[in-house]
Amino acid sequence: MHVINHHGLIRIAIIDFDAHNGNGTIDVLKEDERVVVSSSFQHPYYPNCHFDTLVEHLIFTPLNAGAGGIHFRTKGEQDFFPPIDAFKSQLILIPAGFDVHPENPLDNLNLVEDDYRWITTMIKDTTDRYFKSRIVSMLEGGYHLEALGCSVCAHIEMMLYD
Repeated sequence: MHVINHHGLIRIAIIDFDAHNGNGTIDVLKEDERVVVSSSFQHPYYPNCHFDTLVEHLIFTPLNAGAGGIHFRTKGEQDFFPPIDAFKSQLILIPAGFDVHPENPLDNLNLVEDDYRWITTMIKDTTDRYFKSRIVSMLEGGYHLEALGCSVCAHIEMMLYD
């Protein structure tokens, strides 16, 4: 809300890749069409809400337990990026959850470092089309420290790559 209210940006996208649905973000922004929220998450998994909220600027990408990179990438290409690309976001915020790594003890998704490189590259490509890489990424989760470190490094590597 700060960048909208104080910096004149009018189209923000949030891309949340995590084991959990981005329900807190959605609760705050579900009526604000200036913000597109895309959330991928393990389904069914807690919190399992907002599926009855059918508005164009909320994009839900549920992934079944056991899903890996190929399924994640396919769903991302189908669900995440077309509406975000059409929205022409001026800024993309990433609540980056690395707790879907197979080494993570709390869920059953299987994204590895190459999957994080892929989604980061896709996000950068999207912002580069409209506004030169206006991205803010925030570490949100990951509970196996070695997998977390490797995943974060893969993400940052692609953020810095030109």
